[in-house]
Amino acid sequence: LSGLDLLVRRGVLDDNTRQIASQGLAKLDQLRKTLLQKLEALLQQIGSDGNKQLLLTGQSLADELAAVEDLQRKIDALLNQPRKLPGSKAE
Repeated sequence: LSGLDLLVRRGVLDDNTRQIASQGLAKLDQLRKTLLQKLEALLQQIGSDGNKQLLLTGQSLADELAAVEDLQRKIDALLNQPRKLPGSKAE
């Protein structure tokens, strides 16, 4: 995730980094689905048990899920930017 975060902070994508970002989005989507499944299973356990440790674990999973979704949105926004022509300067 740190490599994708660096791409987002740089904000400039050439063809190679666009490909890396696209591949990263697919991995982020898989991670998001896994986290969501874990969170849903944990919430079912909490409903029947009420364990405070389970609540803390659920909050941690929810935080990770939010971070993944935020990074996905940022990468999507970068990938949807029009490509700059070689040699053109940013305004």
